Amino acid sequence: MNRYYGNIGDVWKHLVLAELLALEPPKRYWETHAGSASYPLTHSPDRDYGVYRFLERGGSAPELAGSRYAAELGRLSAAGEAPSSYPGSALLAMQMLGREAEYLLCDLDPESVASLRAAAAELGLSEQEVVREADGMTTVVEEARRLKDEAEDVVVTIDPFQPFEIAGGISALELAAGLIEDDFRVIYWYGYDTPEQRSYPMGVLREYARGRYERLVRRPDAGRRRRPVRAAGRAAAGGRGRARCRLRRRLRQLLSGEPGALRAPRRGRRNGLGGRQAAQRKPGRARVSGD
Repeated sequence: MNRYYGNIGDVWKHLVLAELLALEPPKRYWETHAGSASYPLTHSPDRDYGVYRFLERGGSAPELAGSRYAAELGRLSAAGEAPSSYPGSALLAMQMLGREAEYLLCDLDPESVASLRAAAAELGLSEQEVVREADGMTTVVEEARRLKDEAEDVVVTIDPFQPFEIAGGISALELAAGLIEDDFRVIYWYGYDTPEQRSYPMGVLREYARGRYERLVRRPDAGRRRRPVRAAGRAAAGGRGRARCRLRRRLRQLLSGEPGALRAPRRGRRNGLGGRQAAQRKPGRARVSGD
């Protein structure tokens, strides 16, 4: 079970994802670590400061109230009540894109795979292959090689439980960099434990993306801590220039809303980078399309 669902990091992640999919819907949507389709929405300190805070206070900021993320949460609510379940990113994508897109949602957990397949069937997507019980990073590498000529039609979300895990000889950060270099549209979600670690993944992506990298969202208060914190950032790259500009403007509007509406708590929890040694590991050039 993903214990981080519905926390402030999930809210930021899904806020960005929903806006991107709404502005420029892809023909294909892939996830390396899809998780479950949804999770029971119950109170906890993290969720109280995350999705419940968004539901209670987001309406006071027009930018947040008018976001696609708010609209998707509203679809799951009844008579103004909080939803009984919280959608994962894969379910958000399936709800928004419907039959207009093809999907590749990967996970190794049988229960998560079963929930994704059930959600796909409920949405009328079961006729196509949507879910694979397989390692997502190696599967995405294989599919990226097969569809390298259609890269601009694909959005890939990379959200590993351990951002520096290695699968098939490649790390999540190397996979993101390789996909960006091959013109895939990539959303990469990463954790960090200290402010000093915050910029490392961004620097790697910028180096290998040849100018196609855009830093879109960073937790607004992550760099002002005196003590180590656990926080998260999100990077997006690829897509057409106008769409990237629209997305960047839209996200600035969202971030200009009520100053404290989505600010991270002092003791927020988010899976980090997995230690100092992992944070110092520098990936090499990792193209996914082959020579």
